[in-house]
Amino acid sequence: MRKRFPNDNLYYSLRIFDPHEMPLDKNALKNYGEEDLLDLIHFYGKKKRINNEEYALIDGNEIKKEWDLAKNFIASYRYARECKFAECWYKIFSTTHFRDQFPNLTILIDLSLIIPFSNAVVERVFSRQNLIKTNLRNRMHIDTLNMHLHVSLNGPQIFEKFNYLAAYNHWASKDRVI
Repeated sequence: MRKRFPNDNLYYSLRIFDPHEMPLDKNALKNYGEEDLLDLIHFYGKKKRINNEEYALIDGNEIKKEWDLAKNFIASYRYARECKFAECWYKIFSTTHFRDQFPNLTILIDLSLIIPFSNAVVERVFSRQNLIKTNLRNRMHIDTLNMHLHVSLNGPQIFEKFNYLAAYNHWASKDRVI
């Protein structure tokens, strides 16, 4: 994660919730994640004004207490080292009362699960767009490009099995305005 966001401590601080990052040594676990948690509290614990109301996403004092208990729980969770980050948290959330016991940490963990750490999807769309809209098709209307992108990105992956005749018959059966 540090390679992807070299100057962003906020994103890098979310790594403390990755069970694979947790130290196995009990002494190292005592102070694990303290500085990263302070960075997260500094950003998400600040009160922000939205619709004339001030609120903080997390309670900075409570989350420190939660972290002292939760890091031991996470480190000792039996599936922690066997699965990937998102799978591990799915198991923890679905098999324990973690959400109820640690509500502030749950907010940060939910954020770490939904923040995209890659722009690969966007790059894939632009790559497909460049394959569709070539120099010969430079006057393609935006709606047509959009339809081509939808088919290209969401259509069948194996075109050998695609029934072109059925698709043509369906298309040909529709009334067209010329």
